[in-house]
Amino acid sequence: MKNELSFISEEIINLQGLLMFTACHNKISILPNNFFRLQHLTSICLHGNKLTALSDDIGNLSNLTSITISNNDIEVLPQSISKLEHLDSLDIENTQISEIPMELLRHKSLNKLSINDNLLQFVVENIQYLDINTINLTASDFQESSKIVQDLNFRLDTEIWVEDRDKKDNGCIQLSKYKDKK
Repeated sequence: MKNELSFISEEIINLQGLLMFTACHNKISILPNNFFRLQHLTSICLHGNKLTALSDDIGNLSNLTSITISNNDIEVLPQSISKLEHLDSLDIENTQISEIPMELLRHKSLNKLSINDNLLQFVVENIQYLDINTINLTASDFQESSKIVQDLNFRLDTEIWVEDRDKKDNGCIQLSKYKDKK
């Protein structure tokens, strides 16, 4: 993190056993073609870089379970992201992304979405396709009493947060699916 990386070498292909790639808070603007040949990758975290696009080749990384591309200027999720059948967590908050491919929404593996308020309406309109348990909203103006939150039938979770800086007092909320008590 925060080590001023501005590019990733094509030589990354020599790390074929790589499971996780984390390079947050750098200056990376493009991922090399060889990056998408790392077949063992399960997690990518590129939070806070200079990415403006994500290659359609992301669909080749069939073992990915987690993608974090928040705080980048990405506008579109490539359609091939729908090929990632094991994707459990997608963090696209503070990006320019305005919709999520419908095929991805239908994946039963997708459990957690981190998005901006602007995508919440899209999620509500397509909730019948989603089997997610958690929605994180960054810099959110929503309250638990907001109609859109009530329409989701999720609850505002004030106890479970990774970091204190992400709590509602700082504009972020986590919505969790109600669990039936039996």
